[in-house]
Amino acid sequence: MKLNTLFLILLSLATAFKVHAGSHYGKITKFDLHSDNWSKYDVSDVGILSFYVEGLPNSCNQENGLNRVVITTEHPLFNAVLSTVISAKTLDRALYVNYLDSCKVRHKAWDFGYIGFR
Repeated sequence: MKLNTLFLILLSLATAFKVHAGSHYGKITKFDLHSDNWSKYDVSDVGILSFYVEGLPNSCNQENGLNRVVITTEHPLFNAVLSTVISAKTLDRALYVNYLDSCKVRHKAWDFGYIGFR
C-alpha cells in the first residue's frame, strides 16, 4: 500500500513539472531586437530578441500566433543566441531550434529552449 501511494505521488509530481517542448529545423527569416515596453524608453527595461523561423508552427498553436521564438536579455545564453541568430541569417543557413510549449515572454511567441547548428 505504501509503495502504491509513493508511486502515485511521484507520478503526480512528474506530471505537474513536465515541460513540453517542440523542435524545428529551418532558416531565420527575420529577427527583431526591442525592449519589453518598446514604446517608452527605459534603460532598466528588459531586452528581447524575437527571431522568426520558416515553417515554425504558430506560437502556442494560436490561430493568430506568430512563427517566432523569443529570449530576453535576462537569459544566460542571450548573447550566444543573438550571435547564432545573426550568423545563421547572414550565412543563410538553417539551424535547429527547440522551443518551450509556452508563450510567457510574449503572448504571440514561443519561449526559447535551445538553439544550434547541425
